Amino acid sequence: MQIETLKRLEDLVAERYPDVPALYGHIMKMIKENEGRLNFHDALISLFMREQGLKHIVSFDTDFDQVEEIMRTGNDEQIK
Repeated sequence: MQIETLKRLEDLVAERYPDVPALYGHIMKMIKENEGRLNFHDALISLFMREQGLKHIVSFDTDFDQVEEIMRTGNDEQIK
């Protein structure tokens, strides 16, 4: 993702959601560190998991594979 596009997104979110939680800066940092491969919601979920000490997620969303501390389970075989 282009830095300019990410900056526009950052400005738009800050403008439309003035009460965004304190995690906003951390979310944007995580998105930038992952070069846009992790979207806003996935970064929020990842940060929440980090704060709660959670390491595992069941999801078909392969974007979570970008986050080192999260182990994603995405199919029946992994659950067995």
